[in-house]
Amino acid sequence: MSRPPRTLARSTVGALGVLALVAACNRPGPREEIRERRTASAPSRPALPDAGPRERFGGFDMGSPAPRAASNEVAQRVFDYELPEGWVELALTQDRLVNVRPAGDPEAACTLTFLQGSAGGLEANVNRWRGQLGAEPLSGAAIAALPTHPLLGRTATVVEASGTFKGMGDTNLPGFALLGLIVSEPGGSLFLKFTGPEARVATEREHFLAFAGSLHLAQDHSTAPDVSAAAPHGPDDGTPHAEAHLSWTAPEGWREAAPRAMREVTFTVGQAGEAECYITRLGGDAGGLVANLSRWCSQFSRPALTQAQIDALPRAEMLGTTVPVLELDGSFEGMNGTVQQEQALLGVAYIHPEESVFVKFVGPASVVKVERERFLAFVKSIEEHGP
Repeated sequence: MSRPPRTLARSTVGALGVLALVAACNRPGPREEIRERRTASAPSRPALPDAGPRERFGGFDMGSPAPRAASNEVAQRVFDYELPEGWVELALTQDRLVNVRPAGDPEAACTLTFLQGSAGGLEANVNRWRGQLGAEPLSGAAIAALPTHPLLGRTATVVEASGTFKGMGDTNLPGFALLGLIVSEPGGSLFLKFTGPEARVATEREHFLAFAGSLHLAQDHSTAPDVSAAAPHGPDDGTPHAEAHLSWTAPEGWREAAPRAMREVTFTVGQAGEAECYITRLGGDAGGLVANLSRWCSQFSRPALTQAQIDALPRAEMLGTTVPVLELDGSFEGMNGTVQQEQALLGVAYIHPEESVFVKFVGPASVVKVERERFLAFVKSIEEHGP
């Protein structure tokens, strides 16, 4: 028997100077019983709890010189930049808003990520990065004295450290260095992080700083909505906004995980929680159906889909309509670049000019394929309720 439907209120958004960053509540609302299906209504405003950076980072000065064209035609491009000579663009992921390889060095990485809120504060994040290289923590006064550099219209703190880099799992990489920029404010936090062999980081230091200074909202996102009035506690008169929300019925055996940034909800599935299924929500059409399903295909080293191929996919009920169901299996490349074998994906995308909802289920094929019917039932149970 399924658990009662779960409801999550849509988070509000806050302004971060010239950036419009999200300050998410991430607190589940009351439980309620869903007695009827409803067609998804238009969102109360275009900035959503899972809104893409084009909704969050409105207000950039678009008068800067036009940057180089995007080379990634699968993932949705949000930022443009001047790529230093020899640097290589890599596939974007949900968490990596920018993903490049400095000087084409396979041991080097440079990524831009965003977290809601202050993410623990500047001091904690500076020392977290330093700790990854075995460096001693700095005091608040020492951090306040660190150099700064522009990043997306804000003043970012420059962080540098060298030593043995503690990567994913038990990986230890001696002779590494970190060079990064952090913006940590109540409305949101930005992290531009460059790691690699110490000699490489030293050689590319000026290129990194120039690259950081060139980052800006992509030309095709220049009409990002103005969300500056959507302060975390309502408009200036103190009156709170009524928010739309999603609800769903979790399949039996699915376990709700802790709140994650940029997700409505995450479930772990399998005896050891080795698979996960989550819902994300973006403002607008989020780049369209073809681009988003093709992005998932790229994670399994499959070519981009055509509209005709998408039209031939099986369909599932979702939010009062039917949507194509993408099913993939094989080698899966995760957000950290790790490739896992014998994986599978089930995914659906509800695309609408005013908002888009994505449900992605990925993990070992032995788990995902067994859960196919429960996944489809979960997708069907998703409802959007007006304020």
